[in-house]
Amino acid sequence: MPQPYLPTFSSKRYSVGFQAIRERPAFAEIIGRCVSIWSYVDNEIGGLFGILLGTDSEAAHRVFLVLRRWTHQREALDAAAGAKLSGNEMALYQALVKDYKSLETQCNDLAHGCFGICPDDDSLLFLIKVEHHVIWQAILYQNILKGLYRQIIIKY
Repeated sequence: MPQPYLPTFSSKRYSVGFQAIRERPAFAEIIGRCVSIWSYVDNEIGGLFGILLGTDSEAAHRVFLVLRRWTHQREALDAAAGAKLSGNEMALYQALVKDYKSLETQCNDLAHGCFGICPDDDSLLFLIKVEHHVIWQAILYQNILKGLYRQIIIKY
Protein backbone atom coordinates (compact mmCIF):
# COMPACT_ATOMS: atom_id res chain seq x y z
CA MET A 1 0.00 0.00 0.00
CA PRO A 2 1.50 3.40 -0.96
CA GLN A 3 2.60 5.61 1.91
CA PRO A 4 5.06 8.45 2.44
CA TYR A 5 8.67 7.52 3.08
CA LEU A 6 8.92 9.72 6.16
CA PRO A 7 8.48 8.92 8.95
CA THR A 8 7.45 5.28 8.33
CA PHE A 9 10.63 4.20 6.56
CA SER A 10 13.13 6.67 8.01
CA SER A 11 15.13 3.85 9.63
CA LYS A 12 15.41 1.87 6.37
CA ARG A 13 18.46 1.91 4.15
CA TYR A 14 17.68 2.60 0.53
CA SER A 15 19.16 3.07 -2.88
CA VAL A 16 17.59 4.93 -5.76
CA GLY A 17 18.51 4.66 -9.40
CA PHE A 18 17.48 3.50 -12.83
CA GLN A 19 18.66 -0.05 -12.07
CA ALA A 20 16.69 -0.39 -8.82
CA ILE A 21 13.60 -1.89 -10.44
CA ARG A 22 15.73 -4.81 -11.72
CA GLU A 23 16.17 -5.88 -8.11
CA ARG A 24 12.41 -6.29 -7.74
CA PRO A 25 11.22 -8.30 -10.79
CA ALA A 26 7.80 -9.07 -9.31
CA PHE A 27 7.14 -5.35 -8.86
CA ALA A 28 8.52 -4.62 -12.32
CA GLU A 29 6.10 -7.12 -13.85
CA ILE A 30 3.08 -5.65 -12.08
CA ILE A 31 4.10 -2.08 -12.94
CA GLY A 32 4.63 -3.09 -16.57
CA ARG A 33 1.15 -4.60 -16.71
CA CYS A 34 -0.44 -1.48 -15.21
CA VAL A 35 1.32 0.85 -17.63
CA SER A 36 0.67 -1.33 -20.68
CA ILE A 37 -3.05 -1.64 -19.94
CA TRP A 38 -3.48 2.13 -19.84
CA SER A 39 -3.48 2.51 -23.63
CA TYR A 40 -6.63 0.39 -23.72
CA VAL A 41 -8.25 2.54 -21.05
CA ASP A 42 -7.48 5.63 -23.16
CA ASN A 43 -8.92 3.81 -26.17
CA GLU A 44 -12.21 3.28 -24.33
CA ILE A 45 -12.33 6.96 -23.33
CA GLY A 46 -12.00 7.81 -27.03
CA GLY A 47 -14.86 5.41 -27.73
CA LEU A 48 -16.94 7.11 -25.06
CA PHE A 49 -16.44 10.42 -26.85
CA GLY A 50 -17.87 8.91 -30.04
CA ILE A 51 -20.82 7.48 -28.13
CA LEU A 52 -21.57 10.83 -26.50
CA LEU A 53 -21.45 12.53 -29.90
CA GLY A 54 -23.77 9.87 -31.27
CA THR A 55 -21.40 9.09 -34.11
CA ASP A 56 -18.99 6.44 -35.24
CA SER A 57 -17.28 9.10 -37.33
CA GLU A 58 -13.57 8.55 -37.83
CA ALA A 59 -13.22 12.32 -38.07
CA ALA A 60 -14.72 12.83 -34.59
CA HIS A 61 -12.36 10.27 -33.09
CA ARG A 62 -9.36 11.85 -34.83
CA VAL A 63 -10.29 15.26 -33.40
CA PHE A 64 -10.51 13.76 -29.91
CA LEU A 65 -7.10 12.13 -30.30
CA VAL A 66 -5.54 15.47 -31.24
CA LEU A 67 -6.54 16.68 -27.76
CA ARG A 68 -3.71 14.74 -26.07
CA ARG A 69 -3.89 16.44 -22.67
CA TRP A 70 -6.52 14.99 -20.36
CA THR A 71 -7.73 18.46 -19.37
CA HIS A 72 -8.64 19.20 -23.01
CA GLN A 73 -10.16 15.77 -23.54
CA ARG A 74 -12.14 16.18 -20.33
CA GLU A 75 -13.52 19.52 -21.54
CA ALA A 76 -14.62 17.91 -24.82
CA LEU A 77 -16.17 14.95 -22.99
CA ASP A 78 -17.91 17.23 -20.49
CA ALA A 79 -19.35 19.35 -23.30
CA ALA A 80 -20.66 16.27 -25.11
CA ALA A 81 -21.98 14.73 -21.88
CA GLY A 82 -23.71 17.98 -20.93
CA ALA A 83 -25.63 17.92 -24.19
CA LYS A 84 -26.44 14.22 -24.13
CA LEU A 85 -26.77 12.99 -20.53
CA SER A 86 -28.92 13.77 -17.51
CA GLY A 87 -29.89 12.27 -14.18
CA ASN A 88 -28.34 8.92 -13.37
CA GLU A 89 -26.45 8.80 -16.67
CA MET A 90 -24.74 12.10 -15.87
CA ALA A 91 -23.93 10.95 -12.32
CA LEU A 92 -22.41 7.76 -13.71
CA TYR A 93 -20.41 9.72 -16.27
CA GLN A 94 -19.08 12.09 -13.59
CA ALA A 95 -18.05 9.17 -11.37
CA LEU A 96 -16.34 7.50 -14.33
CA VAL A 97 -14.23 10.53 -15.27
CA LYS A 98 -13.35 11.17 -11.62
CA ASP A 99 -12.07 7.59 -11.27
CA TYR A 100 -10.29 7.86 -14.62
CA LYS A 101 -8.38 10.95 -13.47
CA SER A 102 -7.32 9.30 -10.24
CA LEU A 103 -6.15 6.14 -12.00
CA GLU A 104 -4.41 8.14 -14.73
CA THR A 105 -2.43 10.01 -12.08
CA GLN A 106 -1.38 6.74 -10.45
CA CYS A 107 -0.41 5.22 -13.80
CA ASN A 108 1.63 8.30 -14.71
CA ASP A 109 3.40 8.10 -11.35
CA LEU A 110 4.34 4.49 -12.09
CA ALA A 111 5.38 5.22 -15.66
CA HIS A 112 7.40 8.36 -14.92
CA GLY A 113 8.57 7.93 -11.35
CA CYS A 114 12.02 7.10 -10.00
CA PHE A 115 12.34 3.84 -8.09
CA GLY A 116 14.31 2.91 -5.05
CA ILE A 117 14.78 -0.24 -3.03
CA CYS A 118 15.62 -1.21 0.51
CA PRO A 119 18.39 -3.81 0.46
CA ASP A 120 17.16 -5.16 3.82
CA ASP A 121 13.52 -5.65 2.82
CA ASP A 122 12.52 -7.28 -0.48
CA SER A 123 8.88 -6.35 0.09
CA LEU A 124 9.59 -2.64 -0.39
CA LEU A 125 9.80 -0.63 -3.58
CA PHE A 126 10.05 3.12 -3.24
CA LEU A 127 8.48 5.38 -5.87
CA ILE A 128 9.68 8.95 -5.96
CA LYS A 129 8.03 11.53 -8.18
CA VAL A 130 10.51 13.11 -10.55
CA GLU A 131 9.90 16.60 -9.16
CA HIS A 132 10.81 15.34 -5.68
CA HIS A 133 13.80 13.34 -6.85
CA VAL A 134 15.30 16.27 -8.78
CA ILE A 135 15.19 18.45 -5.67
CA TRP A 136 16.48 15.68 -3.41
CA GLN A 137 19.34 15.05 -5.80
CA ALA A 138 20.23 18.75 -6.04
CA ILE A 139 20.35 19.03 -2.24
CA LEU A 140 22.36 15.81 -2.00
CA TYR A 141 24.95 16.99 -4.53
CA GLN A 142 25.33 20.33 -2.79
CA ASN A 143 25.87 18.61 0.55
CA ILE A 144 28.32 16.08 -0.89
CA LEU A 145 30.39 18.94 -2.28
CA LYS A 146 30.34 20.58 1.15
CA GLY A 147 31.23 17.30 2.90
CA LEU A 148 27.89 17.27 4.74
CA TYR A 149 26.19 14.31 3.07
CA ARG A 150 25.50 12.50 6.36
CA GLN A 151 23.53 15.47 7.71
CA ILE A 152 20.81 15.55 5.04
CA ILE A 153 17.23 15.78 6.26
CA ILE A 154 14.70 16.27 3.51
CA LYS A 155 10.99 16.74 4.13
CA TYR A 156 8.41 16.86 1.34
